Formats: sequence, C-alpha cells, structure tokens
Amino acid sequence: MKIDSWPSKVAHRLRGTAYCLITLNRRACTGLSDHLPHARFNINEAYRREVARRLGMLNPDAVVADVGGGRSCCFARHRPPGVWLVAIDVSAEELALNRDVDETRVGDCSRHLPMADGEADMLVSHSAIEHFDDVSGFVAEARRVLKPGGWFINTFPCRFAPFALINQLLPPQLSRFVLRSVFPGSEGVLGYRAFYDRCYPSGFFPLLRRNSLMVEGVMVSYSQSGYFDFFLPLYVASLGYELIVWCADARELAAYLLVSARRVGR
Repeated sequence: MKIDSWPSKVAHRLRGTAYCLITLNRRACTGLSDHLPHARFNINEAYRREVARRLGMLNPDAVVADVGGGRSCCFARHRPPGVWLVAIDVSAEELALNRDVDETRVGDCSRHLPMADGEADMLVSHSAIEHFDDVSGFVAEARRVLKPGGWFINTFPCRFAPFALINQLLPPQLSRFVLRSVFPGSEGVLGYRAFYDRCYPSGFFPLLRRNSLMVEGVMVSYSQSGYFDFFLPLYVASLGYELIVWCADARELAAYLLVSARRVGR
C-alpha cells in the first residue's frame, strides 16, 4: 500500500510546487504589464463598449444576433427595451445554459446562419470566427441576413500572433492539455479547435468589401503576453516582441482585431 501511494504523493507535491511557481511568475508579470501603455488597452472591454454604443442607436423592435453566443452574452445588459436578442451557436448544450438572451438557435455559422434574409439589424461575434473553417462563407451569410444599414461587429485573435501560431502548430489534444495545465478552470472556455481562416487584416477586409460591408471602425490590440505569464523569461521576451510590432503598427502581426462594418446597398 505504501509503494502504491508514494508515486501519487510525489505527483501531488510536484503539482503543488508547479502551481506555486506559476503563481509567483504571474504576480511578477502583472507588475510589468501595468507600466506598458499598449498593454492597458483591453480589447474585450472595447468590444462591449462598441456593441453597447451601437445598440443604443437601434429601433425598439430591432433584432440582434450574437454569433457563437454559447452560454452567455457579455453585452445583454446594455440592450434597450424591445430589442430582441438571439444567440446562435453550433452547440445546443452550450446554448441551453444561456439565460441572457430572448432566443437561441443552433447552426454552423460558417455554412448557414439560421436566420431569414434581412432579419437582423445587428450581427456580432466575440472570439468566434477563428473557430470557423470558412470565414468567407460566414461573411457571405452575414450579408444575407443583415438589413441594409445593419451593423456587423467582430473581435477575434489574429492568425500571426505568437500564441495563435503555437496553437496552429500543436495538435488539438495537446493544445487543450497545455491550456488546462497552465490556465486552471479554462475547460469549456478555452481550447476549442481554431483555424484562424482570414483572421488578419489583408484576409478579412477584402471579404467585407466583396460582400457590401463597409468598414466603419477598426481597433487593434498587440497585447498577448498573458498567454506566457506562467514563466517570467518567456513573458519578458513576448513583451519585447509586442513593443516592436506596436511601435511599427504592424497590423498583420496584431494579437486581436475589433472591426465594425455596416451593410450597404440593397
């Protein structure tokens, strides 16, 4: 019995030691990022503010679709009275947990959005399109379901950011294992397979133009070192890279994009 329990005790102590080291590294990393101007910009907060601002411009009977809505909607509390909020996701199980919206619809959004032609006044997504293997199909579907003048707002990680490149190189199972190990509690939030199809400016913007979607605003984030804050030297190296691409405003190498576009034409 003692022989059997010895390996498990060693493994438990090793996990505890690793957790302590990661915690110490993260505290040190937080202190560094607080002093960097580009790292203070939060793309997720910017997305919520942008969607909330556009919601305030809608008519009371407007329809808003949250693509990849899953189990929650981060901007639901900002919608004006009368606006109908629909969450669309490929997972019926995730949607069953969503209590923020008026309606849920299941669908593969890169193939077919479960909406009628011209039904939506606004269609938005947050960290969703990198998981679509055909973003061109999704944008074409967005044009179909949006009314003329309707808003199309998306934020997504970019294909050529270091963390995205690593994610593309690792097999999906290994990627999920690494995320669970480094970010406890990320299961069901991080780790879904990502393709990053057209998830960079020169890939995404031409799709919008071809589908009569006029870009009205772009926000760029170069901050992605949080993925490496479990190991201070790696984090410092990542910060150095960030500062270089930020100073150069090299948008093809950005970490995240937030793009607001509007449907034009008939």
